[in-house]
Amino acid sequence: MASVTRDKRTNKVLIRAYAGVNPSTKKERTISTTLPADATEEEIEEAKAELDAKAAVLKKSSAVMTIGALVDYWIEGCELTEMSPSTISSYRSYIRCHVKKRIGHVLFDKADASTFSGFYKDLRKPKSEGGAGLAASTVEKMHAMLSGCFSTLKSEGTIPSNPMLGVKVARAKPVEVQPLLPEDYAKLVTYLQRVLTSPIKNDEDFEAYVVAVMIWADLHTGLRRGELAGAQERHYLAQVGVWGIRVARVLIQVKKKDGSSSVSDKEPKSNASKRFVSTDEETTRILDIFEKVKRAVLAEHGVRVTRATPLFCHADGSQFAPSQITDAFKGLVERLNLAKGVHLHTLRHTHASYLLDHGASLKDIQERLGHEKIETTGNLYAHLMPGRDQELAEEAAQITREMTSFTFEEEVPLFAPICPRTGETCVRFSGEALADS
Repeated sequence: MASVTRDKRTNKVLIRAYAGVNPSTKKERTISTTLPADATEEEIEEAKAELDAKAAVLKKSSAVMTIGALVDYWIEGCELTEMSPSTISSYRSYIRCHVKKRIGHVLFDKADASTFSGFYKDLRKPKSEGGAGLAASTVEKMHAMLSGCFSTLKSEGTIPSNPMLGVKVARAKPVEVQPLLPEDYAKLVTYLQRVLTSPIKNDEDFEAYVVAVMIWADLHTGLRRGELAGAQERHYLAQVGVWGIRVARVLIQVKKKDGSSSVSDKEPKSNASKRFVSTDEETTRILDIFEKVKRAVLAEHGVRVTRATPLFCHADGSQFAPSQITDAFKGLVERLNLAKGVHLHTLRHTHASYLLDHGASLKDIQERLGHEKIETTGNLYAHLMPGRDQELAEEAAQITREMTSFTFEEEVPLFAPICPRTGETCVRFSGEALADS
């Protein structure tokens, strides 16, 4: 059991627990945590329980291990791997908000397939019925996380068996993305054109201006918000005479253990994302003008533009956090009264959808958007490609024409009831009567 003492100098609460023998040094080890001097008894007891649970994992005492302690132990180890910080952040949120609240207290020796199957059912159940009301796609991601967790712990010898063997979760239906409606597209572009041609009188005007440039660029390149935020001066360049933006740096927001968030940069998620995204002639002109305005504004703040200066930045030269771009567009959606459900990623979907509508191939879209697999592109946008289906319909009709002599004549009456008195077609439905109607 964890012990509690007070630091004589600071009066902080010190909690320690025996955690067995370190397999590397063969020496006994103790783990500890510290709480503020004014920590309540409830907070102290909670910290003791968490420390005891972590010690149980380190001692590999399966009889007293809890699911919550195991996933905590696993996620801390993930930080030493190549797992994306944004993925770890999402996993921490799943663990904190759902796993530990619902099954975190369950002892490992008592957990089996029914424990996790019931957990998934509760996650899908509406909030009004005591569930979490989560989408099937979110539950599917949580299942992938837990499967990876227990598979890893089993292979490392931390646990004697994998309690998730045989557990399945319903596959989520592919989400059909929706581009901007034509009327919303027109509203947005009209607003952007007005801002992009208005004089910049102060820092507030520049903030509106740079947001408009980013939104225009997003609409015409399909870049992700992290790619917009991460772009630097050195990434806007010409290749073989064509101007564009090289995606070589991405900004992500990562939630910390205490619930706060921080911004960090990372390499693009795959080699497919280390790409050069060409800009059209008008977008290039807008970016060129923006560069001149930005340099003048930053000079007023005593900031010199370098190769590492953010391509899209605040008036003082500081970078945009991805969430700031999202929030700025959200305010614009409300201001322009765009359709419900429109968000920043809608611009990326709109870019891809309109290109498909104008004859671009899925392969071209895949490379431009930076999808690692063409299946991802197909799953997202295949429903927006009716052209080939129309071709198939015409081919089927041609088969019928070639195999039979049937042709549909418009003059064929579709409804011609027989008059019981005359035994002939009722006069109300004769050719003459229909022609006069």
